Amino acid sequence: MILSFYNENLNLEGMVSEFISLLWHRKFFQVGNFTLVAPKTDFNEKYILQHKMFTKPNGAEIAYITNIIIEFDEKMGEIITASGFFISSLLSYRIIYDAETGDGFYDVIDKQIGEMCADSKRRIEKLKVDRSVYVESEYNLGFRFSNLGEYVENICRREKCGITVSLVTGSNTHLRLSVKYGVDRSASQSENPKIIFSAENENLIWLNYQYSDNGAVNAIYGYAIAADSVTGIRPEFLHDGEHAGFERMETAVEVNAVTASIYREVVTDWTEEGFPIFGEQRIEVVDINKTMEFLKIETANNVREPSESYEGGVYFEDGYKTEYDLGDIVTVGKTDKRIVEVSEFYDVSGMRVEPIFGDPARTIEEFIKVR
Repeated sequence: MILSFYNENLNLEGMVSEFISLLWHRKFFQVGNFTLVAPKTDFNEKYILQHKMFTKPNGAEIAYITNIIIEFDEKMGEIITASGFFISSLLSYRIIYDAETGDGFYDVIDKQIGEMCADSKRRIEKLKVDRSVYVESEYNLGFRFSNLGEYVENICRREKCGITVSLVTGSNTHLRLSVKYGVDRSASQSENPKIIFSAENENLIWLNYQYSDNGAVNAIYGYAIAADSVTGIRPEFLHDGEHAGFERMETAVEVNAVTASIYREVVTDWTEEGFPIFGEQRIEVVDINKTMEFLKIETANNVREPSESYEGGVYFEDGYKTEYDLGDIVTVGKTDKRIVEVSEFYDVSGMRVEPIFGDPARTIEEFIKVR
């Protein structure tokens, strides 16, 4: 396998073919990650240590190196370990602060990081947003100043779609941000060829089941800029039906309504030293009732959604990316589950693929974040 390394202007710098192993961890709802291990040759040092971006053949994602470790091994000499995330992780480096009510999913992204972004220091040059796939979303002022990466992930989870930033080469080389909906290939549907992993089909080697209800969110807070006559806090207390005791989950949604005569600080310019210059901008009035409904919907989408996943050892390679791919719904045993993660391993023995079906339990960092 040959890995192609690019500079920040998306120009090809060189190719690396001598490496020990590569883990390529794709995720449907979240940002994927990778780990590249290679001998420290002059050639590898020139490209791996000096350029942050690389791609692999037939891979939609772009690796973005954030960590480098150089170690000495008695048998193998000096070893480079380069790790990081796919380049879509750049979304999490931005804060939403100029989106307006009515902005669609793509407008929110484009204004913070794409061609619609007026601030050259925030904009990622040559990033184009592909709007060919419709995503249901209308930005709400109650979530202003939220993290762009978290906003995108929440929308993708709600709409059951995934986001990818890929490299398009040619006369107009650029980064393309696109959305994909998985295809239902389960045994319970009849429109597409059915994909079933089971012992009876002799394509299921092993299967681990995992369940966790630690990921539930039971409170969301926000604000709305309402008319002068509407002030104060609008709380809503919800609960999940008639459950009691251990099974009961209570939910709170709270919107703080402030007057229309409110201003916020925005970045209007930058100094030569790179420091922001702030100015005032008036925030427009929005309908607090619409904000409330939006928050209630967001809360309902997160409450009582425990994670349930199957990590499998399957004969997955045969039809991978041809008959089925990340994001598709397949049947595992007798259960229909989405392929939410795929780990691709490359080493001297070849390639192996390990999928995760369902929704894996949150890590401790993710659990703290949603609380």
